[in-house]
Amino acid sequence: MLPKNEQPDLSCELSGARSPVLISENQSQMWEPSVGSQLGSYELRAVLGRGGTSAVFRAFCSQRQCQVAIKVLRQEFRLDAAYRGRLEREGAVLQKLHHPNLLRFLEFGEQSALLYIAMEFVSGMSLRQLLQMRGKLEAEQARSIFHQVLAGLSAAHQHGILHRDLKPENVLLGDQGEVKLSDFGCAKGPGLASVTAEGVVLGTPTYMAPEHFTNRHTPLSDQYSAAIMLYEMLCGRVPFPETEPVALAMAHVGKKPPSPQSFTPELSESCSQALLKALAKIPEQRFADLDAFAAAL
Repeated sequence: MLPKNEQPDLSCELSGARSPVLISENQSQMWEPSVGSQLGSYELRAVLGRGGTSAVFRAFCSQRQCQVAIKVLRQEFRLDAAYRGRLEREGAVLQKLHHPNLLRFLEFGEQSALLYIAMEFVSGMSLRQLLQMRGKLEAEQARSIFHQVLAGLSAAHQHGILHRDLKPENVLLGDQGEVKLSDFGCAKGPGLASVTAEGVVLGTPTYMAPEHFTNRHTPLSDQYSAAIMLYEMLCGRVPFPETEPVALAMAHVGKKPPSPQSFTPELSESCSQALLKALAKIPEQRFADLDAFAAAL
């Protein structure tokens, strides 16, 4: 449990819901480019998803002769320093990092009042979509996915970059078994200026470490969030299913997570104990680094 003077400020703003905020087709037509239109060297061919602040398209790049993913910021947020900064931050992080388990950055651009980043296209689905289809995963498949997530995350940590918004929606599963960690819009690291107001907490409460609620972040905070994802893959649910942000914050800070074996009895004791160690309330009681966590699974 956190010391009394470090209890979470429950009046802070929590950004990032477990599921994306959807907008209607009529609303989207007011701000986003249409399928078939051109952004730079990219021909937009299909909508992959829409959120409250952006849309993601599958596009064809005439210069590279390949499919790519294009994230476009809604026009009304183009001049907003916070939202513009998050998109620029995502592009800056991906541009710095080169690892097979991280999305490859291609280009940052602006055209006709539309701000966008072009990234590697992954043909497949998100981890969230797989969990919605399966409920929970076999231990071998969960470990295979998770080890690749940890490999990509470890590469980011080696560059001093914290993800700060790990969740199944941000893990992409390719058709050939490849796993890509995406969405570094909330990342923190060298050369990345803060784009949030004082007292505002960015992240998805379901997956946030206890110290995250007091705006303290270290690589051990990402480890905790990753452990929540593995717990969900193995157990078919998260350890703290509360849906209201304040209740979630209190659960992360003071509630003991149920044993993973209570939901998946066949899970090995060593894997269960490794998960619970990574979910320790006090960061220093977790694994020293992601390599140690991976080795214990």
